[in-house]
Amino acid sequence: MAVGPGQQHIVLIASAAPTVFRIHRGWAWVVIFANAAVGVWGVAAHFLHRLRGRPYWIATGVAEGCIAVQVVLGTILLGLHRKPSNFHVFYGVLLVVGPTLAWVYRSEPAIRRRVYLFYGLAGLFFMGLAIRAYLVVHR
Repeated sequence: MAVGPGQQHIVLIASAAPTVFRIHRGWAWVVIFANAAVGVWGVAAHFLHRLRGRPYWIATGVAEGCIAVQVVLGTILLGLHRKPSNFHVFYGVLLVVGPTLAWVYRSEPAIRRRVYLFYGLAGLFFMGLAIRAYLVVHR
């Protein structure tokens, strides 16, 4: 079966879906472990002042950046007509909304006094969401 000049890009895009899916599936573990690490680190930093500082916030930004990469990969898969379960998409949306809300509420007085605990627990929550999103698809 010959592919016409106007159809070549469709074939190329369709052949990318399995590769993007494999990257998305593997990157899920990066999201899980990165958020687990900053979650435990943040809770520990609440109690141990020597664990506080710029390196923690850089690591938190990297962990949340990993979420952003995962969401972009998932969005690409949706564009390639790979349809996961509704719950998988729901957990992905929560992983976008969660870090955004954490950033918005960081300056609240009650949060500011416990910002490391807040972000540590948020990281553990994001880890849990990522695990749940993974398990909904890969049972």
